[in-house]
Amino acid sequence: MLQGDERLTLFAPDNDAFKRMDIEKDLNEPEKLKSILKYHQVSGEFWATNIKEMETLATIEGKTLTIALDEGSTVVDNGKFVKTDIECSNCIIHIIDNVFKPHLSGWYREV
Repeated sequence: MLQGDERLTLFAPDNDAFKRMDIEKDLNEPEKLKSILKYHQVSGEFWATNIKEMETLATIEGKTLTIALDEGSTVVDNGKFVKTDIECSNCIIHIIDNVFKPHLSGWYREV
C-alpha cells in the first residue's frame, strides 16, 4: 500500500511503543497484524497542524481515530507525536509513542 499512488498519512509507532505493546505476539497472526497496520493509515495527507484541528480521522481499516488535546499536546487515539510531518513520495509520516489497536478503536491510553 505504501508503494502505490494513493496519498496517505501514516502514524508510525516508535521502537519503544512496539516493545511496550509486545507486538511480537501478533506477528504469528497475519490477519490481526494486517488489521493493526491498516489502522495506522489514513487516506489523504494530513499535516500535524491540520490534525490538531480535527476531532477524528477515518483509517483505511474502516475504524476511527480520535483526536484530542492532552496538556497542550495533540493525541491521536492513544499516541502522542514524537516527530511529525515527515514527507515521503506518497505519504506524510508522523512518529507516535504508542501502537493503535483496532479492537480498542476510540479514546484510550496504554500505560
